[in-house]
Amino acid sequence: LTARNVKNHKQNAQTFSKANYFLIKVLQVNYLPRRYSNSLQNTLKTKRKYSTEPSQRAFTTMSGLESYVNNTVSIITADGRNFVGTLKGFDQTVNIILDESHERVYSMTAGIEQVVLGLHIIRGDNVAIIGQLDESVDSKLDFSSIRGMPLEPVVH
Repeated sequence: LTARNVKNHKQNAQTFSKANYFLIKVLQVNYLPRRYSNSLQNTLKTKRKYSTEPSQRAFTTMSGLESYVNNTVSIITADGRNFVGTLKGFDQTVNIILDESHERVYSMTAGIEQVVLGLHIIRGDNVAIIGQLDESVDSKLDFSSIRGMPLEPVVH
């Protein structure tokens, strides 16, 4: 071990601790090498804002959905489908319950077709985007004249 290697190791450790702090927060400490786990656990205990537990982490990031409950939302799924309905509930894995829902099917040859679904549950791992819908603007749209290509599914 030369002095140069020791200096590089110290610089790498400082860069690692500063630049990758966010990444470390997201990782579970159990998956890190043992030599890092004690110091990182202490760092995460003092600076951590969000939990590293998967169930709590999903709930923390999706707590913004609480303001959408009982409001009309539009949901785009990973398979490219668009659902519109009243958000009635969700859980920590972002499973969504929609009431009075319908699917909007887009086409280049015909207008938007609205397929009535009623009460509908969307699995959380299929949810890509959730947004609140302005009902006054939405009611003024003429869906028979709107044309568009259907969204392609997300490829992993």
